Amino acid sequence: MDIKVLIIGAGHAGIETAASLRSFGFSGKIEIFDQENTLPYQKPPLSKSYIKSFNTKEALLRSKEWYVNNKIDLKLNTNIKFIDHKNKLLSDEKDNLFHYDKLVIATGSKNNLLEINTKEYQKGNFFSLRNLEDSKRIRKKISEIHTITIIGAGFIGLEIATTALQLNKDVTIIENSENVMGRSISKDLSTWLINYYTKSGIKFIFNKSFKSFKSDKNSIINVVLSDDTKISSEMILISAGSQPNDVLFKSIKVNEFNKIKVNSFLETNINDIYAIGDCCFFDYYSKEIRLESIQNATDQAKTVAKNILGFKEQYNFVPWFWSDQLNIKLQIVGLVDLNSNVEIKVLGSQESSKFSNFVFVDNQLQAVESINSPGHHLIMKSNWEKRHLLKKDLFTSDLNLKNFFNSLN
Repeated sequence: MDIKVLIIGAGHAGIETAASLRSFGFSGKIEIFDQENTLPYQKPPLSKSYIKSFNTKEALLRSKEWYVNNKIDLKLNTNIKFIDHKNKLLSDEKDNLFHYDKLVIATGSKNNLLEINTKEYQKGNFFSLRNLEDSKRIRKKISEIHTITIIGAGFIGLEIATTALQLNKDVTIIENSENVMGRSISKDLSTWLINYYTKSGIKFIFNKSFKSFKSDKNSIINVVLSDDTKISSEMILISAGSQPNDVLFKSIKVNEFNKIKVNSFLETNINDIYAIGDCCFFDYYSKEIRLESIQNATDQAKTVAKNILGFKEQYNFVPWFWSDQLNIKLQIVGLVDLNSNVEIKVLGSQESSKFSNFVFVDNQLQAVESINSPGHHLIMKSNWEKRHLLKKDLFTSDLNLKNFFNSLN
């Protein structure tokens, strides 16, 4: 297949697209563009093991030799600024032009930085984690201080908070809702985690948001919250969610909502342009969603590679996620509908921090949230298409999931 595929973005989604194209037999040209100036690396360690020690090296997605051996042209330190979709051309900041036959958008997401001047991040007053350089700055600063305040109790906020706790730091989390990871987990699990982390030493301030700040001459940052409460800390980390990195597409009308939305084949409404990963929206049953997860990025990459090769494969997937926090391994399969009244059945022991929440809506299993219970997670992920057979009234303390699903075969 003698065509040229260009990929914008060298994260998990972009690199997996190139790898999948080659593994499926594609012999055409592949070029990948990325703004960073380092070989593409894994993102999950940046909020955990990488921060803990200066001896920890970044974990590369592929070796330098892999790109050479697979004839993949990796163009680092290259910022694509415009897409000419009519002539199938990309242009970078130096006005270099690149022609494509198929284009894959894998630009990821960008952090919400609140209304704080960029200079305050550059001066080291505030921090936010998105890439390797951010993690390096956080690692250096966290080694020099004792108190850290984190604004936002999402996945990244909690991962950094628990990492800081392991480094014997005094940790405070400010969250503008009453839950942790409120967009992703049930309120029941949120309550359990809050209690667990409070006992471990993390201080939470809920239902308050950032208002303003003032740095004193001793490099202490005094943060004013929405109720005029003041918090003093040596380090402030913003973890207030993200938004799709779609600035590049504002100049072309991708769709009526001017956001990146793909169909079941991961195609935008512009011919020969696909989008995958954190940057795009797609339909999951009757809802439009955007998923920020390694699983979604890599699964979509494999699907888009097949569609570039003409297989016309729809993106059918089982959503699953994970997060390592302190001595907690959180694994989720399915998506929790936060707008519905849920009923939860528990397998395992919450007291021993080894259990799974089975989240039901109208007697239909919607998600399974596992704490230190990889067996539950693996069984449910493997049998997700049969989840409708697992009803609430089947749950007893001695329910054996493996036996239950084996009996269906």
